[in-house]
Formats: sequence, structure tokens, C-alpha cells
Amino acid sequence: DNNDATDTGTNSAVRGDSSYEAEWKQKKWNNNKWKLKEAAAEPPALERPNVLFLMCDDLNDYIETMGGHPQAITPNIRRLMETSVSFTQAHSNIPLCKPSRSSFLSGLYPHTSKYVKTDDLPRPEEFEGLEHQRTMVEHFNENGYLTMGTGKIYHGYKQSYWQRVGHKSDYGPFVYNRTEAPDGPNDENVENLAHPIVPRPFRHHGPVRGSFGPLEKLEDGLGWRSGDLHQGFRELKVHTETNRDMTTDEQSASWAIEQLQDLDSQSEEDDQPFFLGVGLVRPHGPMIVSQKYFDMYPLDTLQLPHSLLDNDVNDTMRQTLSRPGVGQLMYHDLINSFNGYKKAALRRYIQAYLASITAADELLGQILDALDQTRFKENTIVVFTSDHGYHLGQKDYLAKNLLWQTT
Repeated sequence: DNNDATDTGTNSAVRGDSSYEAEWKQKKWNNNKWKLKEAAAEPPALERPNVLFLMCDDLNDYIETMGGHPQAITPNIRRLMETSVSFTQAHSNIPLCKPSRSSFLSGLYPHTSKYVKTDDLPRPEEFEGLEHQRTMVEHFNENGYLTMGTGKIYHGYKQSYWQRVGHKSDYGPFVYNRTEAPDGPNDENVENLAHPIVPRPFRHHGPVRGSFGPLEKLEDGLGWRSGDLHQGFRELKVHTETNRDMTTDEQSASWAIEQLQDLDSQSEEDDQPFFLGVGLVRPHGPMIVSQKYFDMYPLDTLQLPHSLLDNDVNDTMRQTLSRPGVGQLMYHDLINSFNGYKKAALRRYIQAYLASITAADELLGQILDALDQTRFKENTIVVFTSDHGYHLGQKDYLAKNLLWQTT
């Protein structure tokens, strides 16, 4: 009995007294037997807890209490942190969306599965290094859980992972030219565009990487749509800030709340433990959310984070590369788009990133509030995480896919 050995060692002052030691061990054994009987008679409440699994995409440490940005507004994430265990030094296995998600969902390191590249990778279940690996959600399925999922959890979409399926993830809102779309917003022959407020040359990085700004009514024949990068579009009508269609993140949050309310309305005799996964896309680009979130971060008072240091890249391997990577090009194009004014350019970009985080935080708060109003509040484990971080100018770099701290 390791416990006996440990406890005996700590009671070394009476170790030589065999009668005392025997009496002490007998009392301990009786106490342990009583505890075992109690455990067998009444299983702990959390023996088969529910799981609410919440994710954001490209979220770094720009969160209240984590210190990434001193002006970050994330009251709901902070509320969750204050009642939870926070892993403030948890690091991504690989700082890129699809390989990162495939890693933590499968339990395999990327260097084990060899699933490490970018968008040319097949679906994880079709990849040789992962095709026979059971994923986290499949594990819950096989252990009697009701699994429900919406938004971006897996990178890619396979309905059979889930018993209940909400909304397919997409990266919208996108701007498109309605005058060039005879088939309407579903016209896949019409390209998505960057937000019209984004100047050149940064806007040339496209409708995802090169787009940020408020979700507002557009002029000059432009409209909004949402969907995958190249297909499956739906119109997103925006008349005013409060009179518009829901974004996909908003739809996912609403669907998750509906599932919690539906399960709560059923008889407790019919209860089945559940795993509910909600994957929000923001703050992943395009960083387009309602104007009210931008207004929370006025440019004239917005601080640049302390991690932005001059000449911080000079002693790194980036200086040895024969050509710059995408993140370096994005950084320099952003600065050039604002006539070389680095601080002004970074404030614009960081404002959009922070606005997107606060928009996501509000949706997370709605889901957490809905959970608290159900009978599942005390029997649900809540997990919140991201797939990796994001550079916002540190070491003259934007975006991800680096092994530095911020990503």
C-alpha cells in the first residue's frame, strides 16, 4: 500500500512502536472500507458529466487577465477563467489550423501522424497517418454520449462525427459585387473581395487575410454573403447594424442555446450525457464584425501591445531566408497601405482583431448563460480553447505558422 508507506514515513517518530502502528493501520483500513462502501452506494455526481466544448479560431492571449493586450474586453472569458482552472502556458502542438485541430482531436502529435502541411492536405480521416485513429468526438459517441456539434471544431466537415449537427463553418462575411453575379449570392464564378475600407496593397491578400472592417450596409453595387471560401454561399442581408441576417458564428451560438434548452425541457429520466461542441470562427479573418465592437476600441486611445519591439526580428532565422513568407509580406504590405506609418497601420489591424475577439466573447457569454439556466449547470465540464495563437506585428510578422510565443 503506497499510501501506508508514505504515511508511515511521515510518522517516523512512532515508527518503532509496533502496537501503535498496528492500531493506526487498522483504523485507517476501517476508514477506507467505509469510504469504499459510500462510493459504491452513491456514485459521484460527475461520474458521467456533460461536456460543453467551446473554441475560437486564431485566438492569442489578447484576453482579460492574460496580459496580451491591456485593453482587451472579454468579460465572459474572464468569468469562465475565474471559476475554472486556467492553463495560461498551454501551447499548440503546431501553429496552423488544420494540423492543430487534427492533433488535439486525434491525440497524435503532428510529427507522429505527419499531418503537418497546409491547405493541400486531404481530410484527416482520409490521411494515412490518421485514418485509423479514433477522434475525441467519436470516443464520446462510443461511450454513450449524445454528441452535438456546430461551427468549426474539425477542420473540414463530416456529419457522421455528430449525432446532431448545427451549422457548417464558413469564413464569411465576404464582400462580393452583386452587379457581376447574375445568379445572385450563390454565384460561384464571382470572386469574394476584401472589405472596401481596406487600402491597397494589403487588400490584395484577399477576402480572408486581407479583409477587416465593420459589418455595415454597402454601396456601389456591393453586397455581403457568407459561405466556404469558394462555394456554398448564402446572402447575408445588412440593412442596419441591428437589422441584418445573422453571421455563422451567431447562428452557431443560437443553435447551441436551442440544444441546451431542448435537453433541459425533457424529462430527467430521459437524460443522456452530452458532448456539445461549439466552434466560433472569429477572430480568424476576415475580421468583420458589427461597428459597436470597433467602437469599444477607439483608435486615438488604442495602445500597441508591449510585445511589439523595434528590431525584434534582427537576430532571428527569418533574416536568413531567401524570400519572405506570407506573414512577412502581409506585415510590410499593411504598413505600406498606410503610407509607411507603422503605428497607425498596426492600430487599425489590432482594432479589428480585438473587436472580433469581443464579438466572440459576447456569443460565448450567451452560451454560458444558457447553460447556467438549465439543470445541467452543476454536472457539465466547460472547456474553452483555441487551435493556436496569432502574430499582430511582433517580429515584423502577421498571422500564424511560426514557432514563436504569440502563435
